[in-house]
Formats: sequence, C-alpha cells, structure tokens
Amino acid sequence: MAGMRTTHVDEVDAAGRFRVLTDEIGRSAGLAQRLPTILRQLQSLDISWEKLANHASFPSFTSAISTLVSSKQAEARSCGRSLVGVCTRRWGGYLDQDILQRWCGTLMGHALKPVASTPMSPILLESLTSLFVSSAGRPELQTELLNANLPRFCTTLMNLYPEPYLKVTVLTCLGSISQAFPSMFRPFYDRALPLALSPLMDTDLAGLPEELIHASTRTFITLTVSYTRHVGTEGWVGTFGKVCSTLESALPRIYGSLGSGMMMNESMAKYPLATPWAEDKMVQGGVDEVTAAQIHFLTELCVGLLHAEVEGALSISAKQIISVLERLSGAFQDYSINRVSDLEMAFLATRLHEYHEDVEALFLALLNAASGPCVVLSERLESLALYQLNSRSRPIRCSGYRMLKGLTEAFGVSGDAKALSKQMVAAFIKDMQGSTDVSSSPRDEQPKESKLTALSPMVTLEKDGGSIGNAIEYGNYPRFTSSPHARVWLAVCGARDDGYVLAAHGSSHDRYAEKTGGHSPPCL
Repeated sequence: MAGMRTTHVDEVDAAGRFRVLTDEIGRSAGLAQRLPTILRQLQSLDISWEKLANHASFPSFTSAISTLVSSKQAEARSCGRSLVGVCTRRWGGYLDQDILQRWCGTLMGHALKPVASTPMSPILLESLTSLFVSSAGRPELQTELLNANLPRFCTTLMNLYPEPYLKVTVLTCLGSISQAFPSMFRPFYDRALPLALSPLMDTDLAGLPEELIHASTRTFITLTVSYTRHVGTEGWVGTFGKVCSTLESALPRIYGSLGSGMMMNESMAKYPLATPWAEDKMVQGGVDEVTAAQIHFLTELCVGLLHAEVEGALSISAKQIISVLERLSGAFQDYSINRVSDLEMAFLATRLHEYHEDVEALFLALLNAASGPCVVLSERLESLALYQLNSRSRPIRCSGYRMLKGLTEAFGVSGDAKALSKQMVAAFIKDMQGSTDVSSSPRDEQPKESKLTALSPMVTLEKDGGSIGNAIEYGNYPRFTSSPHARVWLAVCGARDDGYVLAAHGSSHDRYAEKTGGHSPPCL
C-alpha cells in the first residue's frame, strides 16, 4: 500500500508541475531566459501519457506552443520550436494528428520560405526532424503529414548543407530520417551518401571541427546500413562501391585526426582531446585529459563499421576494426568510460560470429579494449565462445578454447565478475568425452592440451553445476577417462560456497590427492 500511495503522490506532484509549466509557457515575458529550465523539467516530468492527455491544462499547453511557433517575433518562434522538439521526442507517438499537422504546417512554412535576411535556424530543422521521426509507425499520418512534407524537407536539408553552420545539423537530421524511413528515403540516398562523406575527403581533416567529422562518419554509416538492409544494392552498385571505397581510403585520416589533439570547437577548448591510444604518453603523464565523448565515438565507429560489414555493405576488413579496438584499449583501461560504451562493445561481440578467419583476433582485441568486468560484455563474449566450441570444425573449436582462455583470465577470476556458466564447461566436457573428433591425428595433440589450458586459471561453476564436478571427480565419464586428453593432469580442486572449481594446473594432482585421501586421479 505504501508503494501505491507514493505512486499516487508522485502523479499528483507531476500533474501539478505540468500545470505550472503550462502557465510558464503562457507568459511570454522573459520566456527565453526561463526556457532552459522549462525544457529540463518537461524532459524529466514523470507522468504517463494517459494522465497528460487527460490533464485539464493539456489543451492550453499545446495551444500555447502553437501560438509561439507561429509568432512574428523571432525569439518566441525559437522558444516554440524548442518546445515542439522536446514534446515530439517525449510524446510524439501519442500526440493527436491535428496537433502534429498544425505544428508541421507552421514549421514547414518557415523552412521552405525563410524570412528574408534571417539565417536558417538549426533548432527549426531539428524540431521538424523530431516531429517526422516520432510519426514513424503511425499509418494515419502517412498521407497528409509524411508523404506531403517529408520529401520536400529532405530536399531542403540537402540544399542547406553548403551553409557551414548548418552542416552538422543537416547531416544529423538526414541520418535520423533515413533510419526512421529507409524506404521513403530511397530517392535521396544517391545524393545524401556522397554529401555525408564529403567532409572526410578534406585533405586537412585536422582543420575541421571534430563534431563535423563525427556527424559525417555517423551519418554515412547510418545511411549505408539503412539502405542495404531495407533497399538493397541492386541498381546502385556503381555509386555505392565508389562511396564505400572512398570511406575506406579516409579511415586512416579519420583515426589520425581524432587523435591529433583537436578541439571540438571554441566553446569546448577547455576539454582537450588527446590521443587515447598513446599509452606511452599516458604512462609518462603527457596527456592532460581524454574525453569520454571521443572514446565513445571511436567505439561507435567500430560498431557501425562492423554492422555495415556484416550487412555486406562495406569491404572494410576486420583487421581495420581490430586496429581501432587496439587504439581504444589504453583509454578504456586508464580512464572511466560511460556504461554506454560497454554496451556498444557488447553489441560488437554479438556480431563477431559472422566472421571466420579473424574472429579470434577480433574477440581478443575486444576483450583487451574492455573497460573492466562488465556483465553484459562477458555474457556476449561467453555466448560467442560457446558458438565456436559447438562448431563441427576443429580449427574453429580450437579457436574457441583459446578465446575461452582469454575470457577466463579477464572475467573468470574476479570475485565481482560473473562466473563462466556451466554451459561452457559442459561444452568442454562434451568435447573431452570424445563426442567430437578428438583424436583424429597426432598433429591435434597441442590443440587438445590447449583446451585444458583454456580453463586456467579457474572456472567457477554454479551450484547446480556440481554434478559436472562430481562426475569428473569420481571418473563417471568412461570415454573421458580413457581419452588421450588424460595425459594432461586434471582435477577438481574442491567445493566452495559458490560451487565447484575446475582447474587445469599441473600441480593439481597433489590437491586431488589431499581431497581423496591419497588416491591418484582416475584419469591418470
């Protein structure tokens, strides 16, 4: 009952705050100064859509925004556009069609016919993009809102691109629209892709704002993935191949620029961007600061490149992605990074099984670049290693065991990290039993031993995995005890509170003898 009472109090409080915010928006005097606070409060307003739509102040709220958007005063219009952006991002999927169409009509009028001698407003473009994107998945808005306005807006965006102060905004908007409406965006890919890539072709990338490099790379990747996934490459191979090869040639310069100490812009000058992979400089204290934003972007670049590669869009090699991960490793190890980056790294791990020749190198590079024990990342990597272990191909299985070794060293020892699951150990035992081609030729001896070595330093089993430990301990696997793998000493080191520990140390014979009263392991 206490929880229900608290929820009710919170809703009443949110409803009261919404009423106050509506009154604040309705008072035009000094609105521009109060707007940042109003926007923050709207974004954090903990109120359900049902409560909001039925709130007595809601009609006044939307009406006040409409009045601001259509005002003849530039300052009021700017406030209205910012409010439209926040509202559509938060509630665009629910707002009534007539409200969205009213806002869209006014904003489109300003975008298509800007006031003479007045620069185009980035906020206007961002708000319109937010309005369109929030309308995705609503069939009732398809004809009158989207079909009638979105193509004209996309054309307007690309025509505005040459304006230096609008480049980042235009690229970001194009990327968002192509992601939300990949098929509707089809007529614009041919023009948008080279446009998105053009900043990266600058011979002096160090002279460009870093935010433009970020926007350019991110938008190109978004456009590429959206097109190949939803449209395909048929009929577009020439342009597509040319653009992809251009990106490949630009990659080394992108990496170099991001590590050259550039500033985002003048307002960000107090946050120097250092080279995250210059580990020797870090050790010597030569680097003042590495921003999480830069590292986040490089991780995002890896994700995007790998995603595009998996979709068959780019011919960028896995080795190039490895090089980025290697550059990231120093920064991840020496600086605290956003959890978002760990999640992106985990996403990278989920895609690695699509590779064959380079999967192990990618896996280990990803593991080395990790910022520390991350449950999500360890689970993804564990899943990948299991995928390898269950392969019918011996080289892939052996690669899986080497990956398992790296994973246990990184995550399996820490008391805070999630222990490797019994599934992985079961896969190991299954292979050791001879259920796969474990003794086909003498040249396989080393890979077999590496399977045992992979379990070093230790793998913790969950309590319900104890039966596996018992079976090994008392020799209940005949095929296992008679297999060639028995030449490598194997023992169970005893039960712990958190389950059994399986070790592959050469010295474990003595520990086994202590546990069993002096008997040798049954497999020796």
